[in-house]
Amino acid sequence: MFYFVFTAQNQSTEFLVLENEQEVLEEISNYAENMLFCFNPNFIAYYVDFDNFDFDSGARSISMVQGLGEEANPLLKAAISSQWDEFIKDVIHFDGAGSFLSMVDGEELFFTEFCEIFGFKDVKLKELLAQAKGSGEIDSAALRFYQQQ
Repeated sequence: MFYFVFTAQNQSTEFLVLENEQEVLEEISNYAENMLFCFNPNFIAYYVDFDNFDFDSGARSISMVQGLGEEANPLLKAAISSQWDEFIKDVIHFDGAGSFLSMVDGEELFFTEFCEIFGFKDVKLKELLAQAKGSGEIDSAALRFYQQQ
C-alpha cells in the first residue's frame, strides 16, 4: 500500500493505491475499528451475541454506548470481536470499499479505469507506481485507487 499523488494544472490529487484484497480489508478494518461509534446500532447489534437481551434492547444499549463518541470504539469492538471478519465483509458488501477508502466520492477505480480517466498509458503509470513504491513489478490487475481528502 502506498500513496500516489497526481498533479495536473496546478492541482494536486492524492490517491491511496492498494495492491490486493488483503490490503483493502486491512484498511477498511482499521477505519471501521476507529469509527464504530458512527455505525448504525442495529447493524452492530446483528454481530453481538446477546445471551440475556433481545435484539432491540441490545441495539438501544449500543446506541447509548455510542454516545460516548470515540471512547466507545474499544467496547464495541470487544462486543463484536468474535465476528469481526464477517462484520468487515458485510460492511464492504453493503457500502462498498470505496465508501471507506475514498471519502471524497466513494469511488473505487481499477488500474485500467484510472489510466483511461487520467490519460495515462498503462506502462508509464505502472513504472511510475513501481518507482514510488520502491519495488519491482506491480500486478496492474490488482491495483485499486481511492481518492483521498
